[in-house]
Amino acid sequence: MEEPHQKHSTNMKIKLIWIIMVLSCSLIPAFIMPSIDYSGYNVRTIRYTVIALLWYYYSTSAGSQFAVLNPSYMLPMLPFTAPMLIFAVAVVRYCQTKISLFRLIGAAFLSIALPLFMMIIGTFVFLSMGIVAYTGPVPIHLVIGAVVIKYSRIIPVSPWDDEEEIPWWEKKENLMTV
Repeated sequence: MEEPHQKHSTNMKIKLIWIIMVLSCSLIPAFIMPSIDYSGYNVRTIRYTVIALLWYYYSTSAGSQFAVLNPSYMLPMLPFTAPMLIFAVAVVRYCQTKISLFRLIGAAFLSIALPLFMMIIGTFVFLSMGIVAYTGPVPIHLVIGAVVIKYSRIIPVSPWDDEEEIPWWEKKENLMTV
């Protein structure tokens, strides 16, 4: 049976893991997408759009725009950003030993699958125009998840862990003597 302080410590650790993963998956960019502006004299300018779950940054020739909690920017980007929360839940459940490593890796792949697909398409489009520009996922949430798993995996405690192990030669046994 778990000690009361161990159970409290475990619950606090899980809450901290939840906070770290939800904040990291909400605030860290999920996707970077370039756009091209053509100006006079045949000059091309590459501007970037950075997309996160809760914020959005867009740069144009007229200036840049930074929006926080703006539904007109957030809702169209949900296919790119929402799977990051699935990964956050998977990390927490893996730390609780409720899902396998295989499912965790599946959630990690799901969290970057659509941005990865867009990266492949974007790379071909920009290379066909003679432009080298990065378009694709920003997998920082995967690194944070790996660090969280490394340092806070909760190992289940068996009921026999409290018993002190006695070497076999020191055990008292009821031997029948002849």
